[in-house]
Amino acid sequence: MNRINKKLIIRLIGLIAIVGITFTLFQRYQLSMVSGNSMQPTLDDQELVLVHKKRIPQRYDLVAFEQEDKLLVKRVIGMPGDRYVLSGNRLLLAESETAYDFSFTIALNDELAAELPTSGVLDEGEYFVLGDALMISRDSRAFGLVLQESFIGVVTPLF
Repeated sequence: MNRINKKLIIRLIGLIAIVGITFTLFQRYQLSMVSGNSMQPTLDDQELVLVHKKRIPQRYDLVAFEQEDKLLVKRVIGMPGDRYVLSGNRLLLAESETAYDFSFTIALNDELAAELPTSGVLDEGEYFVLGDALMISRDSRAFGLVLQESFIGVVTPLF
């Protein structure tokens, strides 16, 4: 009887450890499949990616977020503290570390350009994101800044 109890206890401990590890992994990571071509050539349609839920995005990271009831993956271009100047529908974006030079010139759609002030600084939690396939991507050029609270996490391609 004693030998059976030891085996049972060892199996229960193993089962509890597996459940705990699995729970922890699902709290921190999520597997998702890319749908669409807006991130080509970096990510292809139907490619499997790993989303790190607890990571804070850095410039040029890929991020997953909810926008218009869709899960989108885009690249972070503008971050909190970055300066911008609007000239017509052209957004000149400067990294916060650069003194004077503008790092990016981005064409916005007319509605978004009309909504933005002529100059400013991205506030804490505000990000400007772009798809790698610029000609077909729907991104911050169309829907504006993305708030950090809508981020699901930082994306890593698996294959």
